[in-house]
Amino acid sequence: GEHGSRIPQFGGSEQAPGVPGGFARGMAPVYRAPMFSARPCPAPGCTGTVVSGFDTCARHLADPAGPRAALEALAAAGAGLRDLDMRGVRLAGLRLDGAAISGGDFAGAVFEDVSLRGAAVSLSFFDGAAFSRCDFGGSTVQSSVFAGALLTGCSFEDCEVVQCSFVGARAASVRFDHSNLYDSRFVAAVLEGVSMRDCNLTRARFEPSHLAQVDMRASNTNQAVFAQARDGRPAGVRQ
Repeated sequence: GEHGSRIPQFGGSEQAPGVPGGFARGMAPVYRAPMFSARPCPAPGCTGTVVSGFDTCARHLADPAGPRAALEALAAAGAGLRDLDMRGVRLAGLRLDGAAISGGDFAGAVFEDVSLRGAAVSLSFFDGAAFSRCDFGGSTVQSSVFAGALLTGCSFEDCEVVQCSFVGARAASVRFDHSNLYDSRFVAAVLEGVSMRDCNLTRARFEPSHLAQVDMRASNTNQAVFAQARDGRPAGVRQ
């Protein structure tokens, strides 16, 4: 499908170690089948795709708050958020604590003050999305794409963020403390004032990236890849 080039592909030998089936505890299952068929927006000349449950793309919605209300209702009913096209929607003040999100496309969406504590996210796309003051605390996120995303003042503390792509992302004042970031990619990312204390960074990749005041004290950097400073230490990293 159209996401073929964006889906992280991992072989069996690359699964998270010590976890049956390669899944982190509580993680939503990952599947390879096409997730949904994007429908073109009917507005003349529009290249966007129809938001799930609506008749137009996010730009042409009669009520821009509609997707937020729809997601809130689904989550409140305990329904899984599966195979949703939410490209470009604006979500503010939304509580999705404990939600199961799989196969979703949130590319270019705007998340402000959204709580996803304890959520289980798998094979979902957040490329080019903007996150401000969002809380993923205690969540599990696997094989998902945050490429080119902007993250400001967010928390991923005590999380399983396994085999995810943050390629080209920009993160400022973001906390990943006490999390498992096994085999996640921060290539070409800009990380400033980011805390990754007491994390598992095995096979995480940070080269080439711009790192400034990144705190990795007490973290396992075994097999992690960094750009090296002249003294042989990772540039921009406090260890």
